[in-house]
Amino acid sequence: MPLERAAVAIMSMSGTRPGEARGLRWEDWNRVNEQIKMTRSVWHTIEGTTKTLQSERFVAVSAELREILLALWKFRGQPESGFILAGRRSKPTNLDSMAKRTIRRCLEKLGLTWPEWYSLRPFHGTAVRAESNL
Repeated sequence: MPLERAAVAIMSMSGTRPGEARGLRWEDWNRVNEQIKMTRSVWHTIEGTTKTLQSERFVAVSAELREILLALWKFRGQPESGFILAGRRSKPTNLDSMAKRTIRRCLEKLGLTWPEWYSLRPFHGTAVRAESNL
């Protein structure tokens, strides 16, 4: 499930909001500088700007996130443009439907519960603070 894996990784490793994750495009990913430029958000079918001016930023892409994105990129046929988390018809995927259809079911088989997308955002800040204290 490369799309689901990428969605969870983007949210938890970059601290983005669900709409920002849905708005990411392949052309926003600078592989040389190892960063993704956050400039848009997608809510339902409406593409717009990020929630706040401070939300427009560059987010570092860790080696782990890079590998996950590369796996999705290869799985998708190495696209040059388009939404990273694209569903059918190349539109941004509905993350809530994805969680309901696949992620929750997989976790339930393992005896785990799905914590919802927004709960993945603090993971990034917690992990960064933990690393800086080492």
